[in-house]
Amino acid sequence: MNMKYKELVFKALKKNFKGLIDSGHAIEDKAYYVDELGLPEEYVEQFVHRHHSSKDNPKGMIFNEAGERLEYLDGVYNLQILKHMAWMLNRNSKDYEDGLSSLGRGFEAKHYHNAIGKALG
Repeated sequence: MNMKYKELVFKALKKNFKGLIDSGHAIEDKAYYVDELGLPEEYVEQFVHRHHSSKDNPKGMIFNEAGERLEYLDGVYNLQILKHMAWMLNRNSKDYEDGLSSLGRGFEAKHYHNAIGKALG
């Protein structure tokens, strides 16, 4: 990832941090990060992937709003982008380091979210 986005991401999150979810499980549409949070589209695009649903492991299954299992979902895995933004904005923080050694996606995401919040002041 190119560090050219650091200032743009910082400015967008400084303005819209309250809207940044701290989920380690969510797969969100690119529009959430671009339209709601104001992150640069070219930056967010790097995190858009096709996520395939597990057929037999409930922890890896992806469901739609009606509770039906999907074969796949195209979007941004929130944990992945949180981790990158925490690294980019506050990689030497205890929160970022704690995120790297967390047990569980939820705890990991909360540490990265905290690292980002502290970087914003």
